[in-house]
Amino acid sequence: MKSGAQGKASDGSVYTEWVSVNSREAGFTYLTVLFAVAFMGLGLALAGEVWQTALARDREIELLYAGNQYRRAIERYYVSGPRQFPGTLRGPPEKTRASPAPNAT
Repeated sequence: MKSGAQGKASDGSVYTEWVSVNSREAGFTYLTVLFAVAFMGLGLALAGEVWQTALARDREIELLYAGNQYRRAIERYYVSGPRQFPGTLRGPPEKTRASPAPNAT
């Protein structure tokens, strides 16, 4: 198999240089490129798994933070109120606490 490479001579003329490549060299080059692509694919697969694990950890941290906020809010309600837990978690509790008596003077 012959392949040609074109170039310019110092006098400005264009020339083609023919290089002979035998089939064994061409097959070796093909296998080298094939293995390089395979290794890059494996590397990208591993990087994707690491990235996915990092995203899952970030989501877990966010969920733990939100759960802790709920726990603290329920704890504050329990401590500052009638020492009972709220019936539902739909929204702010109803006004079931006794309001302070108006100032009678």
